[in-house]
Amino acid sequence: MLNSIELRCPTFETKTDALAYDRRAKRLLEGYRGIRRIGFMQYRLQYRPKGFRPFDRVFRDIDQAIEMHSKLKAMYQSGLLEPTEHFTATLKGLLQRYSDEVVPKISSYPSREKSRLRKLCSYDIAKVLAHKLARQHFNAWRDIRRSETSLRKGVEKPISRKTIKDELSLIKRVLEYAEDEWAIELPKGNPIDVRRIMRRIENDKVEKKAIASPDIEAKLLEACAKYGDGHSLRDLVELGLATGCRRGELAGLCWENIFIDERIMRVRNKDRKHDGKQLRGVPLGPRALAVLKRIGIQDNGSVFIYTNPDSITKAMSRVRKKHPDVPDFEFITPHSLRHTAITRQQKKGLSPAQVQAMSGHKTTQMLDNYTHLQAEDVIEFAD
Repeated sequence: MLNSIELRCPTFETKTDALAYDRRAKRLLEGYRGIRRIGFMQYRLQYRPKGFRPFDRVFRDIDQAIEMHSKLKAMYQSGLLEPTEHFTATLKGLLQRYSDEVVPKISSYPSREKSRLRKLCSYDIAKVLAHKLARQHFNAWRDIRRSETSLRKGVEKPISRKTIKDELSLIKRVLEYAEDEWAIELPKGNPIDVRRIMRRIENDKVEKKAIASPDIEAKLLEACAKYGDGHSLRDLVELGLATGCRRGELAGLCWENIFIDERIMRVRNKDRKHDGKQLRGVPLGPRALAVLKRIGIQDNGSVFIYTNPDSITKAMSRVRKKHPDVPDFEFITPHSLRHTAITRQQKKGLSPAQVQAMSGHKTTQMLDNYTHLQAEDVIEFAD
């Protein structure tokens, strides 16, 4: 209704009359808040009550501008102006709404995502209105987050660069969803440019390593066998070494997706949003088949008792703590199994496309992070 008002434009017989009208308008606007003269016979009315959609219009008729200003104030005082979510939504509100409405639908492990969102809601930046968020807010939050510490491997260490990057990416996704699905307007666009915000933090990434030798691998399997879970952890680790599957793929592995005769198992596709496939195929070699047969082939149900990726990480962490004397044990994580398997596939002389098909990477370029070949490994390929 307010946007459809018809603007009046006064007419004058002489230029002198128009100048007199403009001088009168100047006198009326002296000390008048909300309306200002921006040019000859141009009067801008700006009314911005907090939590409501602002009104911003240029009038040619000073009397009409004053009338509209009085009308807006009366509507505000009588409660006729409805609050607009766009101007009342805080970052905390969006994070909580995303946690309640979206996470359960899209996340395979919603409790982990919800925990991250709850943590983000505890910072002062969460109190900022969404439409006022700027990159400077996230720069300041980044510095606060970096100054914090967490207990890792029994030692207090600064929050890692990767953790901060992942949290920024999560907030960015929330804002994108709010803009697309909830009609939350971000006047300056999404303020989060992850790469630009993170470039001021030096890289503290610990290089992932493949398991150095068969001797260390044997000791790892022996230690996992003694973990006390009926050899489930040992079987999981050995299958990871044989297939190169991610920890989440191993945790979600079900018997109904294993086809022994075809020597194929299908695991949850990490990139299903990109290619539309819920499952991807993983070839089963002799070692992988032997592990599955040792476990005992079944018709359905989970293959392992570890059905949450974090439980695998915790179990391997406990194994490492029980054997502090074994060299390189402290560097072995569930993802080390994947690095080891892919490195071995490359040592066999498989092409990048073949390795990609087995590992499930989106591009062959991503395999560069998994290359742990030494000069001794490629002697036989030298001319």
